[in-house]
Amino acid sequence: MDIKRPIELAGMKGRLARAAAAESKLSGVGKRYDAVLDKIDEATAVIDNHAGQLEQYEGDLRKTIETMVAGSNRAPTAGATDGPISTVETEHPETAAAEPSASWGSK
Repeated sequence: MDIKRPIELAGMKGRLARAAAAESKLSGVGKRYDAVLDKIDEATAVIDNHAGQLEQYEGDLRKTIETMVAGSNRAPTAGATDGPISTVETEHPETAAAEPSASWGSK
């Protein structure tokens, strides 16, 4: 036996069905909305992680550049090449030009 509600007895059964359909439709929209928000949260986490990696890369690159610049802040000696400066050239520049083998450490 089905006991009808007072609103059904008043002839509002169609309106109740329409309200139930609207409620069901809104529930579906709410689920879609939640799914989209979850995807946005995931994308935000990925972007945040990527930004952190870029910040770390920027710091590493900056350190590398600073060490490269710090090593090249000395003025080159006359006739110096891109290679390392020998101790003979820096300690006794006048003898280094006269004795080329001295820069290799042999006498």
